[in-house]
Amino acid sequence: MTPRLVLDAFHVTPVWVEGVVTLQPFTIQRWMKLEAAGNPLLSFDVPEDPELRLAAVTQAAEILSGISGLRFPPSAFDDLTEAVLQVIGQGFSTALRMRDPDAKAGDADCVDLFGLSTRLLAHAVHRLRFPMDEALDTPTCQLFALVATVEALDGKVPVGRNYRSQEMSSACGDPQSDPEPEQGRAEHDQHAE
Repeated sequence: MTPRLVLDAFHVTPVWVEGVVTLQPFTIQRWMKLEAAGNPLLSFDVPEDPELRLAAVTQAAEILSGISGLRFPPSAFDDLTEAVLQVIGQGFSTALRMRDPDAKAGDADCVDLFGLSTRLLAHAVHRLRFPMDEALDTPTCQLFALVATVEALDGKVPVGRNYRSQEMSSACGDPQSDPEPEQGRAEHDQHAE
């Protein structure tokens, strides 16, 4: 049976922030725009300074919605912040780092985070045979799940918890199954290789 996490990745829908905007699913193209802008929310780092937080949230919401000059009432700010983090988190929800079964543990622990978005794009185009424009616009949670499946078919095994153990931990109320944002991003960065 396919884990719920993977099934959910293929039923991803836009996130509506009532009266403000609809945020589209997290894709490589949106990821690269957030990276290019140096947006701290991409790494779940919410600035404490109110002005910096407003700028980061507005910029991320504009990128995720495709709307420039986005305006919203102050009362919607917390909901918008939460929605932006939800969309980004969902994009990384199926990231699963894989390794060769006979690789040494130390080898699997060292991850080069440079160009993670372009590596996922390369997997999508080269290994999964997606046309470039489709790869850029496919939700990353779908691409991560497909890449992990192809790597498993190639004999690789997950590093750390697999989808089933994540699902079981979540069902049992394990606090590790719902990491703090900083933990979550670190884990996501390590998963996609």
